[in-house]
Amino acid sequence: MNAELERLRQVERWIAWVRLLAVPFAIVEVGVVSSGYPPGYERLAWITTAVLGAGAIGLWVLARRDFEARAQKLLGFAALGFDAGVVAAYVLIYYAYEPDTPVRQIMILPVAEAAVRYGILGGILIPFALAPFLAWAEVLRADRYNRDFSADAVSLPLGVEILTGLIVGWLADRLRREAAGASARAAEAEELRDRLGRRGDQLEAVNRVARALGSSLEQEQAFHRF
Repeated sequence: MNAELERLRQVERWIAWVRLLAVPFAIVEVGVVSSGYPPGYERLAWITTAVLGAGAIGLWVLARRDFEARAQKLLGFAALGFDAGVVAAYVLIYYAYEPDTPVRQIMILPVAEAAVRYGILGGILIPFALAPFLAWAEVLRADRYNRDFSADAVSLPLGVEILTGLIVGWLADRLRREAAGASARAAEAEELRDRLGRRGDQLEAVNRVARALGSSLEQEQAFHRF
């Protein structure tokens, strides 16, 4: 349990750093790269970016603390939900007014995060949880540009996300099993070392007793040295 708890802490701290690095990237994308916002959309993008920045700092601070197992798991669930919500917000904002934007690709991020945290199960569940946001974004896009709803615009990224979740989740599960096996082998090796050490101490004690008893032909001297 201690090894699993430490793994959760390390994963949380690593993702916290990645989340912080995403903040300046989002600022550049919203303020420099993107243009031609419809009325109100740029404000929504900046609000989402501000939420990302505040959440990234807060989660980074929490990730530095050593919580117990239950609190650490709750922090992981909350952090994953936050990241998925921010990504979904960006997709809804940009995909609705940019017809050919690649913004849907960022949906891979929470999928990969869930797979790293929870293995194959997380890599499968998160894509289905985010599928309604993809469908909603496609509805908004079709309404804005007077186009038909494209099921392929939902099914294709959903399929890619599921495949990504399966691959990353399988790798995460395998690494976790190998780490657990290595820990078990290390524990067995340590136990064997201790047993050999105790056996060596016993043999040394027997040798000392034998030397003491054999040091003299006089019975009293031998027992005295014993």
